[in-house]
Formats: sequence, structure tokens, C-alpha cells
Amino acid sequence: ILRMPAEFFPIFLISQFAGYPIGASLISQMETEGKITPKQAEEMLKVAKKTKRILMISYNQRIYEPHWKAKELLKQDIIGKPIAFRSFLSHGGPEIPYMERTGRSDFFDKNGGNGGVLLSVGCHRIDLIPWMFETQITEIMTFATVLDKKKSNGIPIDNEDTAMLLLKCQNGLSGMLYTSWCVYGCNDRETHIFGTEGVMKLFEDPWSIAVYKKNGEKIFYDLKKWAARGSEGATEIINRFISCVLEKKTPFVTPEEGVQCMKVLDAARRSAKTGTWEKVY
Repeated sequence: ILRMPAEFFPIFLISQFAGYPIGASLISQMETEGKITPKQAEEMLKVAKKTKRILMISYNQRIYEPHWKAKELLKQDIIGKPIAFRSFLSHGGPEIPYMERTGRSDFFDKNGGNGGVLLSVGCHRIDLIPWMFETQITEIMTFATVLDKKKSNGIPIDNEDTAMLLLKCQNGLSGMLYTSWCVYGCNDRETHIFGTEGVMKLFEDPWSIAVYKKNGEKIFYDLKKWAARGSEGATEIINRFISCVLEKKTPFVTPEEGVQCMKVLDAARRSAKTGTWEKVY
């Protein structure tokens, strides 16, 4: 069993390495699919099927307590029909743990832009949205830029450190995604879901989820008791992978879902270049 976490493999190298373990009769879990094209992702999927090996993408946002609980509540129509959302996933950047570990400030000198924040961070929310709402992203408008990250010589990094996306979904849902490496002092991970009967706010401090209904009712969920053996333990996504191997189950995040995420990212890149809406295909 081979797991390839991003903290040990720079993202831009994963694409050079990813096909090898599958073809070499190993079982692979990947934190992201690296700096690859949808075509390359589809090739990885073909190799996994041909060799009958298990490939699971480690999109761990699905295991966070507010997210799986929100998925349950949406099925119960607690806020009516979802019509829009805005989602944030940001932190201070991948160079911070690197600097803490090594004492050096050359992270982006070695890794360029590390694939950019969309590939490193945004992909996790691009996976979460279809999973939570049970729909597919069909069109995207992207603004991507470098706000603050620089190499040690003061030159901006090669890829975006911040991106803002407008999303259209197959079921008529629309939303906004903001992802950045320039949020210092805390992690920004809130999601707000707007429905015909109210609003659901995820990571609404101090609550895991807060529901505000248009009839004035307020419902609060505290899911911290689940966190110790879930998201805070940082092993639940690995446990899901091991379980699918031992019990021969479908991976918690399938390679097909990983391919779809790469297609959305490809559309996001195209939109950032053209400045127009781009379809996901």
C-alpha cells in the first residue's frame, strides 16, 4: 500500500510519479492528483482498472463533521431547496510548515508555485461541492492572481496564491468559492448554504453548524465529540482507504470522482486565461 501525501511530495512532482505505483502492482492513495491534465488523470484511471488495483483520491473534506452532517440535513430539506452557496477554504500557505521544519524560506524557490492554490487547496472544495449537493459543476468563471506569495528573491511565485470562482451546477445551484494561501492567523473554512426556507452555516463559531430558518427558528449543532476520531485525528481518510482495501469496497473517493475534479480544475484554468465562463467537459 502506497500513500502519497502532499506534505512529503511536492505537488508538481506527483504527476511524474503517480502512474508508477499503479502499474507496479501497488495500491495507491493520493492526496491530490498532482499537476496533471484530465487526459493524464483518465490514463491513471485506465491503468488502475486494467491492473485491478485500488486507487483512491484523498479528498478529506468529506470526513469533516460539519460537511457530512450538512449532507444529511440537506437530504432532510431543513432549509428547503438549496439555491446558492458560498464556500471558503484558505490558510497561510504551504511554506509555513516547511519553514517551521527546516528554518529555511526557499520553499517556493524549490517548488515554483507548488501547482497553485487551486490545485493544492481549492481542489478539495471542488470535490466537496458535488458530493455534498449531489450534483455536478458544469460551468465556471475564475479570477486567479498572486496577492502576496514571493520567492526568496522577492519575485512573485509562478502560480496563483488566491482564486475566486463562480460556479454553475447541473441542478441549477449557483455558488462562489474562495481559496487562498494568504489568510494569516487562522484557517478560513466556512460554507454558507442558502435555501428556500433558510440558511445553513458550516463552521459557524462556536458551532459546527448553525441553521437559521425564515420562520425565526434557530438550530445549532455541536459535533466536536466526533472530531477526536474524525477530522482532528487526521487518520479517518486513511482508515477509509484501508477499509476499502481489506473489505474490497468501492473507494470512499473514487478515481472517477478524481478525474471529474481535474476536469473542473482544467475549466477553471481556461477561464482564468480567457476571463470568460468555461464549460466543464
